[in-house]
Amino acid sequence: MYLLDTNHCSFIIVQKDITCITKLTSLPKGTEIFINAIIYGELLLMAEKSQKREENLEIINLFTQSLTKILPIDEETSKIYGQFHAEIINAFAPKDKKQQRKFKIQDAGIHSNDLWIACTAIQHNLTIVSEDSDFQQMNKVKSLKLECWKSKIASEIKI
Repeated sequence: MYLLDTNHCSFIIVQKDITCITKLTSLPKGTEIFINAIIYGELLLMAEKSQKREENLEIINLFTQSLTKILPIDEETSKIYGQFHAEIINAFAPKDKKQQRKFKIQDAGIHSNDLWIACTAIQHNLTIVSEDSDFQQMNKVKSLKLECWKSKIASEIKI
């Protein structure tokens, strides 16, 4: 069971990355593929900001219909978020209490949306499919199941 991060959704539906599409289509029949409400919101934002708004909203709609489900952020996700966020602060923040209060998880290279995504994966025991380094940072605090379907060579080519 997989939770596709926004970058992998984009690799599939916008960039049409052959490596990601091949991995997705080669998964065993019945493999569950999810996104959560945060990822869905990020995809919608991308479409809303685009020059082809209506067309891109329709593409996102078709894509999300092919998924198992869009997972909500619920009370259980929120509990995991609070606990994990505190663990990240304890792991990366300065030990001085005054400085610790000023610490933001972004200072550790972790974006709050990605923390919500990780918490959804923890809650539902999913493998996060992402290219983001945020998850590597979080993995130093709590073991996450992580994969990247993007070809390393393609990721290193700068056009």
